[in-house]
Amino acid sequence: MPIITEVEEHLCIKTSMLPKWKLDAADWRKYQDECRSHIHENSVYDDSILRFNDSVIEMVNKAANSSILIKHCSRRGKCKPLPYWNDAIRRAI
Repeated sequence: MPIITEVEEHLCIKTSMLPKWKLDAADWRKYQDECRSHIHENSVYDDSILRFNDSVIEMVNKAANSSILIKHCSRRGKCKPLPYWNDAIRRAI
């Protein structure tokens, strides 16, 4: 006989997805140049680790947005979000 287990929680599947980058088609030279430019034009280093972290994240995101293409997934494409992925897992990584 089968065993049936009932859980009182509902699965929360988010419809928004993080961008998927086409890393194999990236312009890595441009990415390096963008990072260098950001470091020279802005004060990246800060005594506050939180401000330093924010500045580095901003630098990486700006460089990536200008030099790495984003994959566009169709509804039937391979970029389906994982149903078990949640904020706790994202923070752990």
